[in-house]
Amino acid sequence: LIGTFLGLPLMGSFKIDNKSSLIEGKIKINDFNIPEELFTKLPLKTKFSNFSGAFDFYSDFKNYSGELSLTNGLGLNMMGEFHFKKLNNKSWTLKNLLLKGENSELLMSGLLSQDGRINSYLNLKNLDLARWIDHEDISTNLTGLAILDGDLTPDGYLEQIDLTLEVLETEYLEVGETSFHGQLSYKDSILTTTSPVMLLIDNSRLTLDGYLNFKKKDLNIIADLENADIELINQFLPGNFNSGKATGGMQITGPFKSPSATTELICNNIVYDSFFLESLEFNSRMDVKNDSSKGTIDLKVSRGTWKDNSFQSGTVDAIIDNGKVIIENCHFKSGDDYFQISGKYDGLNSYIVDRIQVAFEKNYLVNSYPISFSLIDTLLRVDPFELHINDGILEGVISGGHRSEGHIKMSNFDASVIAHFIHDQRLNISGIVFGEILVRERDDEIVLDVDISLKKGIYMREPFDEMNISFLYKDEMIHIDDISMTRGKTFGVQANGVIPLMIKDYHNAPISLNTTFTNLPLSLISNIIPDYYALGGLASGSLFLN
Repeated sequence: LIGTFLGLPLMGSFKIDNKSSLIEGKIKINDFNIPEELFTKLPLKTKFSNFSGAFDFYSDFKNYSGELSLTNGLGLNMMGEFHFKKLNNKSWTLKNLLLKGENSELLMSGLLSQDGRINSYLNLKNLDLARWIDHEDISTNLTGLAILDGDLTPDGYLEQIDLTLEVLETEYLEVGETSFHGQLSYKDSILTTTSPVMLLIDNSRLTLDGYLNFKKKDLNIIADLENADIELINQFLPGNFNSGKATGGMQITGPFKSPSATTELICNNIVYDSFFLESLEFNSRMDVKNDSSKGTIDLKVSRGTWKDNSFQSGTVDAIIDNGKVIIENCHFKSGDDYFQISGKYDGLNSYIVDRIQVAFEKNYLVNSYPISFSLIDTLLRVDPFELHINDGILEGVISGGHRSEGHIKMSNFDASVIAHFIHDQRLNISGIVFGEILVRERDDEIVLDVDISLKKGIYMREPFDEMNISFLYKDEMIHIDDISMTRGKTFGVQANGVIPLMIKDYHNAPISLNTTFTNLPLSLISNIIPDYYALGGLASGSLFLN
């Protein structure tokens, strides 16, 4: 037998037993095309467009049974068996259709009537949709039950589908096993939940209700979450949370690519950049229209940490306007310590801090007037600013660029306020400070000019009454005018000279050091310059190196 039948190109053989009214045969179909119109109105294009198959069948002209295999060049290779029956001239029933692949299995039964009504039951086992539909991002492992009711139009379109699913998926979402329970309806390019659909992912639960319009490419979804991984909803939040769990509700509306979202969540064990938050109440509304986004964010935080600093509570109230951010209030508290800031960002590169207040270990900081600065790529520019620290003042200006420069003045506050945030122990110092620091960048080299004095402080575990630091760092050399430290009449040290720093070839580097000292703990020197000395004890006298 070679030819076509009902448009099918086929070859093979068959025989008919007239006495028992039986027919059996072996048929092979090559390069058969299912009409594209059948799936035109579906959002996903199938891989059924072209395939080859082999059928071994027998029939009494009412019941048709046999074995089959299907293959195509896109990865669909399955074998199985079938049994369908002609009920009357208007309808057929599929008793079973079993298809098996390497690791997957599909068992299908159903009914097709002449008026185009389709009803079918599908049992899935390890089914990979990537082998059935033309979509690179969909690779699945589906096991469960699907009930499908649909309508075929006179023109051959699969127009309406009602789908009930009870399915377990273990591959598409990387967060763990996913089970899907619910009823969906697809008609006129709109996918609608007939009743709320439940998605269970490990110990997480996500309930969805609403629609997706594939023709207009928009959606309206109401989502209820319980202990859900926050990565599931990151794209609808104004930030990128690294990990955590979320419980609450969301409504997502608008175009697929830029939907608006209203969120009310209670989150636990949140990791966001350098923050860890035990608990977070998250309320936000983001409206997107014509590529413009506007919204509000309200956060309430319980215990957490930021880098090496812990806090007991915090709040953030912000407004987002098309890339611009207004921080109405950002406040974190830990015991008697607190941090409060408000300001704005223009969405490009300019920032203004309207108000900053800090209380830290009985030290207090507040700005005298708004602080404005800009950050372009890695270039930072800070306009003149003034901060009150306790009874003192910190003021300065910073300019970035090819010849960047910073000028800081300090008067009448404890230097430990700044030193606390410096991890190098050699720069960890306390005491009431007066003076200024000037930093310049010239030809990719740093020039540092320091002239400060401190009173009643501690350096390297050594208390002092007065300390003076005056030096110029340039061309990898420190030019010391005066470094001195005294305590009453029993301890003192003073040094001046020129010392190489960060020079690879120390043997050829010039050095000039003039020092006088009384009861100097030599451990102080080894702490400051660990690569030079490992000394202990007390020393009095003078030292001159040239």
